Amino acid sequence: MSRNLLVAALANVASAYLVCGTAFVSQPRSTDRLLLEVRAFSPNKTELNYSSALEEDCWKEALIDPKVSHDRLSSGEKIRTGESVFLLSDFTSEEECAELASACSKAAGSHRKLVVKPGSGSPDLVRLPTLSAAARAVKRNTPCAKALPEDLDKECNRLLLKISARVDQQMESIGRSLFSGCSLHRLYLEDALGFASREPAVNVYTSGGHFLPHEDGHSLTVLVPLSRPDHDFTGGGTAFWPQDSRGPRVVPPTLVLRPKAGTAMLFGGSVTHSGVAVETGERVVLVASFSPGRISGTQPG
Repeated sequence: MSRNLLVAALANVASAYLVCGTAFVSQPRSTDRLLLEVRAFSPNKTELNYSSALEEDCWKEALIDPKVSHDRLSSGEKIRTGESVFLLSDFTSEEECAELASACSKAAGSHRKLVVKPGSGSPDLVRLPTLSAAARAVKRNTPCAKALPEDLDKECNRLLLKISARVDQQMESIGRSLFSGCSLHRLYLEDALGFASREPAVNVYTSGGHFLPHEDGHSLTVLVPLSRPDHDFTGGGTAFWPQDSRGPRVVPPTLVLRPKAGTAMLFGGSVTHSGVAVETGERVVLVASFSPGRISGTQPG
């Protein structure tokens, strides 16, 4: 191989690592680098799958049902069929998360001082919609909390735009499988996504705060925890059930995720999931469920 060809090959390898983040270059291929707590509630140990594909080098997969795994499916198809949750740790810094979580906590505290109306939240769970989400709720006569202040709204939108760009760069199969081959980043920029009611939003859970099992009913759900498990709160997390256990929740979840602050989580709208009750402290999460088009779904999100 000529020197020029060798240099070009090395440059391609280097650029691939840069797309995924240089932190992965020196870290071993082990679950240690996930910085993610996974709890399995079934006798079968929950698996975390890895692939040699570029997109899977950046995103980690958590199987909702350890007994079901279709390795030949793309990440987008696994999300569409409700097989897996995909996570990107260190998507944004803990410092950024802490600043946003603190500001949202103050906004939620102000809301709790008001008379809580049906649909606008409860003392142990306050959903703070973005400005656009609150405007849509007003048009549909949907009760909701006061919208996030403009600076917090901009920060939430910045994070969602950042996620959409990373998905386009590293998870192309999501666009193919869930958005008819369209760029998710472009759809977000062009206001061509239909969001769940009162979303995007920041959910602020205090002691006892939880969200009952439900399906979002949209193409994709994005969660970004902004607070730190076992530091800012105990308990909490997101529980998941496999596709064959719909109906009354008489069986425990097969997976509960409590990722570190700044982790992006993606899963499909057919997945039954819940917000596990917070025991102590305060859990803050950015949430957004959406599909192509501007028509909002009726699921609670």
